[in-house]
Amino acid sequence: GEQIAMESYLRTLLLEFDATQCVAHGCDQGLHNYIYYSGKLQQENPATIANVTTYTHGTGHVINLAGLRHENKPLRELGVLIEEATVVNVDGSLPNIAHQVDRDAELAKYFRIKYNQEARKVEAEYRALLQSGK
Repeated sequence: GEQIAMESYLRTLLLEFDATQCVAHGCDQGLHNYIYYSGKLQQENPATIANVTTYTHGTGHVINLAGLRHENKPLRELGVLIEEATVVNVDGSLPNIAHQVDRDAELAKYFRIKYNQEARKVEAEYRALLQSGK
């Protein structure tokens, strides 16, 4: 969505956190659902949130990988992880965002290795820059 709609959404979500004082692991998902399904999101932000589009899990712009945990199978076995580290929707389309990549052992390992490689590269570039005196 547009920035103003995202800001309104986050403001409404934060107000719910403040009102409920929820600190339980995972309560954010319940609050996301509550502000949407109760109509509170659009009621409190009619000028900035004209409509909200929802998608069936595994068909939209964002795939929540933790949402597949009920299957109790690796993502590759579910057909959601293809190639080296490509996550796809259930229809084979590419989501823009794969959320919670750490929920799958293979994917989490890939990103740990990739992150460590990138971190070492940045550190080497930084040290070279320091040595050059620039």
